[in-house]
Amino acid sequence: MAKTSQDHVNRTAKYQRAHVEPGHPVGAVGAQSIGEPGTQMTLKTFHFAGVAGMSITQGVPRINEIINASKAISTPVITCPLLNDWQIEAARVVKARIEKTHLADVLHFIELEWHPDEGHIILQMDCNALTDMHLGIGTSDIAQAICQQRNLKILLEDLTIDK
Repeated sequence: MAKTSQDHVNRTAKYQRAHVEPGHPVGAVGAQSIGEPGTQMTLKTFHFAGVAGMSITQGVPRINEIINASKAISTPVITCPLLNDWQIEAARVVKARIEKTHLADVLHFIELEWHPDEGHIILQMDCNALTDMHLGIGTSDIAQAICQQRNLKILLEDLTIDK
């Protein structure tokens, strides 16, 4: 009787360790439990209202993109209703926080300076673009982001920020 009770405790503890929140990524092994028929049934039903003629990846290819966390999604479409849907500024702030912003999107110009013993790259930020995009960042944030790029190997001390 003691062994049965101990087995129950072990199974309960194992179940609690394996428990995840809804929407939490569990990987390809966990996703196999969905099965192809369930995948096809769920992902074949797409609401096409307002997107006439739009090609949407469905079924197994779509679940493959989700499970493998593909960087190049074939049809990136997200519909997200806003709680504050009467102010356009709130929508722009949300859009700015979700969308990937590249350095080229906020630059006014790039200039290269070459000297016999050193070289400089001068980046002038477009402050109006930064304001219009509602990113909530400034030139110091951009400088830190540049330094965090592994390929560049630039230290923050090597940068000069003029305001």
